[in-house]
Parts: sequence; C-alpha cells; structure tokens
Amino acid sequence: MEKRMLLVDDDPAVVASLRRVLRQQDFQLLTASGGQEALELLTESPAQVVMSDFRMPQMNGIEFLTEVKQRWPDAARLMLSGQSDYDSTEEALAAGVVDYYLAKPWDNDELLAIIAEAFEGRVSQSPAETPPPQTPASRVAVISVDAASPADNSAEQPLPAEFSADVLSRLAQDVGADTLPSLIDIFLKDANTCLQSLEVSASADPGNVKHQLHTFGSSSALYGLMKVSALARKLEGLCDTDMPKVMANLPAFVRFSRNCLKQLENHVSEKL
Repeated sequence: MEKRMLLVDDDPAVVASLRRVLRQQDFQLLTASGGQEALELLTESPAQVVMSDFRMPQMNGIEFLTEVKQRWPDAARLMLSGQSDYDSTEEALAAGVVDYYLAKPWDNDELLAIIAEAFEGRVSQSPAETPPPQTPASRVAVISVDAASPADNSAEQPLPAEFSADVLSRLAQDVGADTLPSLIDIFLKDANTCLQSLEVSASADPGNVKHQLHTFGSSSALYGLMKVSALARKLEGLCDTDMPKVMANLPAFVRFSRNCLKQLENHVSEKL
C-alpha cells in the first residue's frame, strides 16, 4: 500500500503551511476541509496517518477521529489544535482515540518526527504517562510549542511585536503571492466578525469568549499579528480560572485588535 497521510483542517492557510512543510516527504498527502469529506476520501484512499484539527464545523476532531478508529483502526490518529483544547482531548488520548496531540503553532522538526514515528507504528509514550502541554518534549504524545503561555501573575512573559511582515512573507511563499490577498481579505472579515462576537459575549454570553479567543488567537498568528495572538492566548488561558479578569480586559483587547487589523490592511494595500 502506498504511504499516504490525510490532513483535515478547515483553515486554508494552515493547510498551505503544512503542505510546504511536508512537500519533500516520501508519502502522498491528501487534504480535506471537514470530517465528512475526509471520511469519503478515506473510503476511496485509505491512509496510514490521519491528522485532524480539533475545532471544525459540523464534526469536530474527536468525533472524526473516533469514526476513523472504528472504521480504520490501524491508522495512526493525530490531533492538531490550540493548547487550550488539551483538556478536551485528554480522555480521547487515554481511550486511544487520539495517538498524538500537536499544538498550534507547531515546531516543524517535532512535527516531522512525530509523523515519521506515526508511520512506523510506534508510540513513544503511553497516554497515562503524557506530560501536560506546558512541558516541551521531543517525540512524545503531547508537543507544546504554543507561542504564549497562560498569564502568570508572578512573572509576565514579554509580548512579541504587533505585526511581523516576515510571517506574512512566509505565508505568501506557502500559498502563492497571487492567492494571499484573497486569504487576507477572508481573514479580515472573519476577524472582525469574531471581534463583534466578543463584544456581544462580554455582556451576554461569557461562555462563548474562550472559543472566540482560541479561534482569533490561532488565525492571527498565521497572518503575522503576533501580539494579538499572544494576548488572545493569555486571555484564553485565564478563562477557566479568572473569567472576571478576562471580561474586564476584553474591551481593551477588542480595540487593540482592531487597530492591528488596520495595520495588516494597510500593509496589504501598500505592499501586495
């Protein structure tokens, strides 16, 4: 059987970045934007390794990988998502639904090592021995490479610059310079919708805040808004322990994020 890996993610920028990382590997890479499409692909072209995002519409990553385990039990199953989703996947790890959890943004060398090990059919560490995602590790079931840890009152981490043109340049290499402006346009529209939702959540739906911060934090890093991403991660990390502090800081975060989105928009109009 030909070596084959299936990547499932609804974010085209993530898919493009992973394609670039994996393009010189000795296996065929298939991609799907959702769980149902991925199941149909697997029916036609079974894969030895399946990597899925956690947060997807209609069918989330755990639901999808549970179906994969039932129908293709020999396939290695990898979960790719933000560090905050680790609690949601811990039981899936223990139950054997998920073999590896990889946090966004990923480290390329660790990603390649874990995929190589998955193809070899070896798991370096049992789920019961898995360290929490705050502990960096090499070739283990959980890899922690998040750019920002949850806020710590005793020692604040320095924040990155507001905007990184280098990140945007690398994304242009991944997706093509002609494609990048349309992707940025989609991101800007989605980001403004997310910020509007955060404004509403601040007064009406606190339970939606963590989800929106996760989504916005992950996508912002892909488009070079590094400080926005770091701040979103910090607030997301506080959602389970100090929601009043999150809600108090949310209006300022929304204002700051809108200013950064404007910087990105100006950069696109001037440089692209």
